[in-house]
Amino acid sequence: MSDYSIVIPAYNAEDFISQTIISAWEVGPLEVIVVDDGSEDGTAEVAARLNCRVIRQTNQGAACARRAGLALVDTSLVTLLDADDRLISNGTNESLRIARDLLRTHQDFACIIGATIAGGKTMPIWSDGVTARGLLDRGRPPGPPAAFVWHTKNLVAALTRDPAPLAPSYAEDYELTLRGINTLPTINHSSPSCEYTMDSGKSARNAKASIDASEIIRRHYAAQWFMPIRLRSPAEIKMLARIRTNLSTRNNKTNRLRIFWYCAAALMSDPVNLTRMIYHRIRR
Repeated sequence: MSDYSIVIPAYNAEDFISQTIISAWEVGPLEVIVVDDGSEDGTAEVAARLNCRVIRQTNQGAACARRAGLALVDTSLVTLLDADDRLISNGTNESLRIARDLLRTHQDFACIIGATIAGGKTMPIWSDGVTARGLLDRGRPPGPPAAFVWHTKNLVAALTRDPAPLAPSYAEDYELTLRGINTLPTINHSSPSCEYTMDSGKSARNAKASIDASEIIRRHYAAQWFMPIRLRSPAEIKMLARIRTNLSTRNNKTNRLRIFWYCAAALMSDPVNLTRMIYHRIRR
């Protein structure tokens, strides 16, 4: 029997969740759990036809849906897969191979992280590794939930210990990753583990709300864990929101003039911080 499960939180995902579920089964999990978060379409029916274990709840958001699914997981390893993303078998199996080797040798860890394909390009994992300190400094996770294979017991423990989670409406992936890796090591590899859909999520539709939420999360956990951080200015938040909007709309092939406008607006909003951010990206 497999020691691996996949949890998919889903809301009104009838039109695209079948491809996500098919990619999940190709990795060979024991079960695929779909948490229907109050959908008003046929999401649950599609998942049931594809042999998933389906639970339904009133609409409470992705963070609550993930927790509901995790509560049903009995396997040692788990991936939290968004309903509009897809797993890539080779990379996910590499993560599972590393995780199983660690379990056999009784080495504790938080998660194994693979690379992500987004917009047709591979996004490499941070060269300095993935730590709570790095997450707080950057204000974002190194990839979507699908890029992670978690040690189930350690993830559940991290999500339930103090401090209580903020459970925001946006940036919930960021908070989960922060809590999940705070006290244990992570291991990353360069093989792509998932394909991320950049332009369909609520964060792509409202980039500023997502970045505002991540800033609240940064401030909260930096204070809780006594890790000083540089807070972003309003101008920097505005700049980052424009850049994120650019990245998501580019995948939709919107007109080049609009993309140019976002980049120019970001530069005018905060040229000092934009230049510094580009410099640090190049150095990494």
